[in-house]
Amino acid sequence: MTYHHDIEDIERRILSIFAQFNIHPNESLAFRSILHAWLNYGYKSDELAAGLDSLVNRGYLVDAGKQSFRLTKAGGESFADKKTMSEPKPVDGVENAELVQQACIERNLTGLEDIKILEIDDARSYRPDNSKLLYNIYLKLSASPPAEWQQIFAAERSLPRHTAWRDAWIERDYIVINCMLTEIEDYHAKDLIEDVGNSNLKYRKYLIELAQKEAVQMQKDLSERDQLKELKMRIKFG
Repeated sequence: MTYHHDIEDIERRILSIFAQFNIHPNESLAFRSILHAWLNYGYKSDELAAGLDSLVNRGYLVDAGKQSFRLTKAGGESFADKKTMSEPKPVDGVENAELVQQACIERNLTGLEDIKILEIDDARSYRPDNSKLLYNIYLKLSASPPAEWQQIFAAERSLPRHTAWRDAWIERDYIVINCMLTEIEDYHAKDLIEDVGNSNLKYRKYLIELAQKEAVQMQKDLSERDQLKELKMRIKFG
């Protein structure tokens, strides 16, 4: 992807937003505040996402969770002698709403990779009851799925699709299925690949819907702030 500004310029502009908010090292700034300032300058949301990732990787910012970023000592020193951006340019309200939604979606999907089944962990798999032929077979995943993904996967597995259906569940970065050894190849491998694929799609859809709701609330908050600014300009107390 080619950006309108090189990454160092994007970083400088993001850090200057922290300076304008008078954020000091070890203090955090909400993503929505960064986004609002960024969009008011007419810049693209994908540039913001790339710049934030780069600043985190360089140790200038820390992703503090709850949609906020904490400025580090190195980050504070880096913008101490840099020029700040010019005054914001107004952006059309409809366009701005679309940009906010796009930015929220990109924020939620940045770095998201689909969960994949890698292999059977034969060393971890075992027979929980020696009187039965059923094994707990551990299937290594590419990553530990988030809680919401696990809930989606459980829903996918809740309705049996054939008579050989078996229980399967998540343990950290494994899917565990309780079945006979011969069944995994005949039935369950195909089923689990399908269930993981569906879980990936539905989790991505969930994140997009979550971002859209967040964008609506963010736009409402920003609109109210703009109203307060207008009131401040119109009403004079003496």
